[in-house]
Amino acid sequence: MLEKLFGSEYELKARYVPTLVLVSPLIIVAVFLFDRYSSSLVVGKTVRLMAGAFGGIGIGWPLSVYFLSNMVREAGRLLQEQYFKNGLELPTTRMMMWRDKTISDEHKRYLRKLVLMSFGKILPSKTDEENDPIKSSRVISETVDMIRPSIKDGVRLLQYNIRYGAERNVDGCAPVSFCVAVLAMMVCLYLEGYVFALCEALLATWLGFRWIRTSARIEWYGEEYARVFWAEFASRYGESQHS
Repeated sequence: MLEKLFGSEYELKARYVPTLVLVSPLIIVAVFLFDRYSSSLVVGKTVRLMAGAFGGIGIGWPLSVYFLSNMVREAGRLLQEQYFKNGLELPTTRMMMWRDKTISDEHKRYLRKLVLMSFGKILPSKTDEENDPIKSSRVISETVDMIRPSIKDGVRLLQYNIRYGAERNVDGCAPVSFCVAVLAMMVCLYLEGYVFALCEALLATWLGFRWIRTSARIEWYGEEYARVFWAEFASRYGESQHS
């Protein structure tokens, strides 16, 4: 059902839901304006608020699916490229560099052996890395891209990939959404919609905190995904070599 509507679980949770979250400042102000300017209707305030909320989400969700989700994904991708130096410093790549101590040298040798036996790819030695670290990073990055299609269906890896993608996409758009929330708060304050202004202020605070903590968050979620990535690879191809 999800695949028919959204393409995949990843598309839903890592692209469309973050997009809806990021346009929520506009949805809140739309609900407020609907409530304010529909006061002449012969219905109660609760009914007007519910109608505004459903109307806002009804407008926001299609917009997020058809127009904004690609922009959110692109912002997340640009954040990733900026922070991880065009992919050469992604944790999945960096963990296999000899200079990185996240995993032991012994385990790196074991993983390199599996890569050679399963994909026929020779990963850079310590000497290669010392002589040309950029080329070494590129070779490992290309190898990660080669491995990924064969293990991406792992349930645990998929969940970590969704989590990383969602966090990256939200953080990539957090600065813009923060500014929109602040402007929406000012509109609500000017029109004396204090409850709605408070909602916008809380949302702006949350987005601002994410903006400030972007580097720490993308690093942490990236490392968590990388650990699971190489664990999934070792589990799947290590077993195949012994079978």
